[in-house]
Amino acid sequence: MSGVLERLHQDHANLSQLLDVLDAELAVFSRGDSPDYEIIESAIEYCLNYPDLKHHPIEDKIAERLRDHGAPLDPAVFNLAEEHQSLSELTRRLAAATKSLLLESEIPRDAYVELFRKFLKFYREHIHKEDNYFFPTAAKTLSAKDWDEISRMVELSGDPVFDDDQSERFKALRQSIIRWSASDNALGA
Repeated sequence: MSGVLERLHQDHANLSQLLDVLDAELAVFSRGDSPDYEIIESAIEYCLNYPDLKHHPIEDKIAERLRDHGAPLDPAVFNLAEEHQSLSELTRRLAAATKSLLLESEIPRDAYVELFRKFLKFYREHIHKEDNYFFPTAAKTLSAKDWDEISRMVELSGDPVFDDDQSERFKALRQSIIRWSASDNALGA
């Protein structure tokens, strides 16, 4: 497997953990309690900066290369550019709704919960499609030369939450993910 594809798989595993933490925060909010808004804001900021600006452009380059090879891509599954745009818009809407909520603006609780659930569901479905259809197609279709060219065209930059050289801005989010992962693993054991 190519280093690019390995990185994308790892990004998805990391993002799935982040979505689990957000799901837990949404459950707190849905009960009428106060979630950790710092974690929610950090996770949203991360989604706007890492997946949107670093991860998705790599996938878009892979999709271009697959199209160049004439790979049969089912539009219902491989409409990545549009899905990436929709994810970005949905993330920005959630960011704005969260900011409004924190500023105590009038935003109906049910509307916020619905938007948050939509964000989580869409992201999980998107990851599932890529992991189960897009990545295997890319792995089967693209040559070592293709992967080398893709890796030269894209920036495999560090993940500000999950890599060793994490950003100070995301330390609380990273700690929350570690705690969630540890408690989730303890429950599953």
